[in-house]
Amino acid sequence: MTINLPSGDGGYLHIVATAAKQWSRPSDIGQSVLSLDASRPPKMDWNAIRHRIATWVKFIKEKQMKRRQMIYLSVMAILVAAGVFAWNTMARAAYESAEYKVVASDGKFEVREYPDLMLVATKTKLDAQGRDGSFMKLFRYISGANQSEKKISMTTPVFMENDKADSAVQMGFVMPKKLAEDGVPVPTDEGVDVRKRVGGRFAVLRFSGQLNAKLAKESEAKLRTWMENKGLVAEDSLESSGVETAGYDPPFTPGPLRRNEVLIRLK
Repeated sequence: MTINLPSGDGGYLHIVATAAKQWSRPSDIGQSVLSLDASRPPKMDWNAIRHRIATWVKFIKEKQMKRRQMIYLSVMAILVAAGVFAWNTMARAAYESAEYKVVASDGKFEVREYPDLMLVATKTKLDAQGRDGSFMKLFRYISGANQSEKKISMTTPVFMENDKADSAVQMGFVMPKKLAEDGVPVPTDEGVDVRKRVGGRFAVLRFSGQLNAKLAKESEAKLRTWMENKGLVAEDSLESSGVETAGYDPPFTPGPLRRNEVLIRLK
């Protein structure tokens, strides 16, 4: 095929001839030559180029925006969690807590020595979490629903003790140490009573989460396994199972930040 070039330097002819040595089919050469417009350089589609650039810039900006949003949300989540944790820690510190002495410690497991404690208590179900009115009965008592009309400071923890049949639970507020020494006021509600929690040695496991019967049973099983490995023996009682749970936080505290404990009285 003959190609008429506007210039006589043979530049385009040299390119075509060199490329022709590499093509195996004549049709390839023909198609390539026919697609070549030797009269002028190829025309650039600037609109398409601008569109591609704009699309790429938009893509980069969206990626950067998403990255900034993720960083912002992560920082906010950390700050909120830190704030809740700090507030929760300060809230616990604001309450008088039942005294005890740590005799032995093994991670989240402990052996503690408790003195006698005075409790004001009422019956409830562990899964009720006080929503059956039991918590409010005790709260009304410390708010003045007692024969002395005395307002009593809230303390920690709130104890839950199972009876021997494992059907009912006694929810108990610990009375402040000074009040216990001076004398605990008599409740005006027949469903509330004052009782002594006899001191002694307890095996204890600390855990987090929303306290319910299932979680309490799982934690009790772990504690009993640890006790067996340590050669510790639970006290056998006719009246009580000897198992208690203790909660240190208000009901609205997130599960991961809650301090719960299961306690088993030892011989």
